[in-house]
Amino acid sequence: GAGDLGSGRGSVWLRATSRSAPCRIGSLCAMDSRRGCAAPPLKVLFRHERVVAPMVGCSDLAFRLLCRKYGADLCYTEMLDANRLVTDPAYASSVFWSQLLPPGSDQADRPLIAQLSGRDPDTLVAAARLIEARVDAVDLNLGCPQSRAKEGGYGAYLLDREHWPRVYSCVSALARALDVPVTAKIRLLPTLDETIMFAAGLQASGCSLLACHARQRGSTTRRRSGPADLAATRALKRALHIPVLANGNVRGRDDVHTNRLFTGCDGIMVAESLLTDPTLFQPAPANTNDAKTNPAKTNPANTKPPDPAGPLAHAADEADVFTPHSRLPAGAAAASCASSPGIAPPAADAPNETGRRSGGSPSSAQRRAVALQYLELAQRYSPPSVDYARAHLSYFLGRDGPPQPRLSPSQKFKAAVSPPEPKIAKQHS
Repeated sequence: GAGDLGSGRGSVWLRATSRSAPCRIGSLCAMDSRRGCAAPPLKVLFRHERVVAPMVGCSDLAFRLLCRKYGADLCYTEMLDANRLVTDPAYASSVFWSQLLPPGSDQADRPLIAQLSGRDPDTLVAAARLIEARVDAVDLNLGCPQSRAKEGGYGAYLLDREHWPRVYSCVSALARALDVPVTAKIRLLPTLDETIMFAAGLQASGCSLLACHARQRGSTTRRRSGPADLAATRALKRALHIPVLANGNVRGRDDVHTNRLFTGCDGIMVAESLLTDPTLFQPAPANTNDAKTNPAKTNPANTKPPDPAGPLAHAADEADVFTPHSRLPAGAAAASCASSPGIAPPAADAPNETGRRSGGSPSSAQRRAVALQYLELAQRYSPPSVDYARAHLSYFLGRDGPPQPRLSPSQKFKAAVSPPEPKIAKQHS
């Protein structure tokens, strides 16, 4: 097809087909009487295997740079209010412009995707045009379940079928107006068939990459119920031809590889686990003794997928209790969700035989070292407010500070009413 070159934005974009090509999508096409047919999706040429999710109050420049230092190859900005980006210069400066490296020297924070929230095509396009020269793609938030998203009618509250035409119109308008790819981040819909149908509509509207948080919207106060349904993400990946990122069930380094192997997705997106361990994407150090104890480490031909009879199989049984898509009736969607031979769904937050989370957890010394590295970066690249730094430090070091000894009720009462005993210096002979 015909190619469109970006305007010096750090990457080269290639249209899958000509913008003027006739529509062959059929009923899934996002037709809009004012704008015409959607533009074909731009091909994503930047790396997207290890992805830092957009996190409000946490996706500041200093944190992004810290994650990139330890192996992340793609970062998102925090969710940006499209209307405020256009109408409130102070807001735009605080959450976006101040969180960029200087032009011409920003490759250390690229590729970068800016995530927008909103529901009006014209407002989204106006906001995206303001920032597209400084990012590698623009993302539409379709996954935020918070109360403010419900009040504003954006995020995950656009997933209801009645809003699909509006969503497709937004994606189509962005895809035709921008010279960078348009992406989207969604949650699961009530059924797998609906999820796939909605995602196919996004793809037809010009979406170039899709991230899926494999949980349903839930309520504003209860947004998590059991592990993420990665089997649904795998079915979604098989149904689309654009890149798909799996989001959910990563608690340690091993989960990054295991989840990608199970879902077949193009990359793994991680959110909260990176807040406590920004080194999560860093490969585990090689063990020179592995050659003796594990021949697969030195001979890839010996590598086998996870054994369905092993611990992961029991995790699959647990997932069936919590994930509605695992109990779909027989049909095309259920067939897509069937397990691949020899691969069971990865365990969700399950400790290994040592009692530690998969991939291990950072020690207290490592946490302190990471906290100091973040503070050094934050001194050079100030976050929008001090609250960002406070949030990061609380995740790095623990919300309640160093672990405290467990006390009985009587001991707690005594400690509260009794003054501490003075410490007497030891006499050295």
